[in-house]
Order: sequence, then C-alpha cells, then structure tokens
Amino acid sequence: MTTDSAAETSKTMVEQPSREAAPQRRALVWFSLALAALIVLADQLSKYWIRANLHPWESMPENGFFRLTHVLNTGSAFGLFANQTAILTIISVVAVGALLFFLRHRPLRSGWGSAAIGLLLGGSIGNLIDRARLGYVTDFIDIGPEHGFRFYTFNVADSAITVGVIVLAIAVLLMERQQSRQTPPTSTPH
Repeated sequence: MTTDSAAETSKTMVEQPSREAAPQRRALVWFSLALAALIVLADQLSKYWIRANLHPWESMPENGFFRLTHVLNTGSAFGLFANQTAILTIISVVAVGALLFFLRHRPLRSGWGSAAIGLLLGGSIGNLIDRARLGYVTDFIDIGPEHGFRFYTFNVADSAITVGVIVLAIAVLLMERQQSRQTPPTSTPH
C-alpha cells in the first residue's frame, strides 16, 4: 500500500462517520424547530382564545380545582420580577439567541436533547411574543385555588419550558450514562 492510498483510506475512515451523522443531525435540528413551532402555535392560539373570551381576572368556571383564569403577568415564572418587562424581554431574547446558537453549532446526539431544545425554544418564543407585543404575558391555567393548594397561573409556553428543563436533565443523564459505558476502565498499577 502506498503512502497516498494509506492517507486516502485514513481520510475516508475519518470522514465517513461525519457524512453518516449529518443527515441524522439535520433530522434532529428539524425536529427541534418543528416542535418549537408547534409549541408557539399552541401557545399563541390558546392565549388568543383566552383574551377573546375572558376579561382580565375572570375565571371559567368561576369555582373548582381546575379553571381558566385570564391573568396579565408582568413578571416571570411564579410572579417573580413583576413589572420588569424590559429586562425580562432582553433575557428572553438572549435565551432564544443562545438556544438557536446551540442548535446551529452544537451537534444534537439524541431525540431527548432535540426535544428539550424544541420545548425550551418554543416556550421562550411564545412568552417573548407576548412581552414584545403586549408588555405582559397572558397566563390562564389555574390549578387548585379553592382547595388549599395554590399554584401560580401559567400557560402553554411555561409548561413547555418546565417540561423542556426536565427532558434536558434526562438527556444529560442518559448521555453521561452512555459515555461511562463507552469509557474503558483505567487500570491501576499493582
């Protein structure tokens, strides 16, 4: 075997995995983007329906464990940072930019990671649209207000972000487990 053919064989062996991985990576990126678009659509349609059918602070039904309550949230999750729309909008833009950068420049290696990025991106964009357009976020899912269990009112975007964080944690744990299985144990000198 000549030096040129050995180099060519070596080059082919190195390039082959990246050629095979490229379609899978593209599919994972498209899955993330499609999931994000679905979340934004569901979030914006549900918020539009709430704004069209309920006055602010009105609930449907008026009583019960689960209600739809039209809430104008000028803060972040759990009512923190009320009346900080400008700062929260900037943070949201940075978060969306970071997620898009990650999606573009970091290889997605699993469906779990792809789902997490899609959920986080869709939820962040959904709430960013409200903040930029309305100056507040429309929340409406109201659980347990009259049964001794009070949970903050939230929306589809908030749910997607929460689930996205959980899925991301699962993705990281699975990736660490897979890497530990692939790493050969180190031998200790006797």
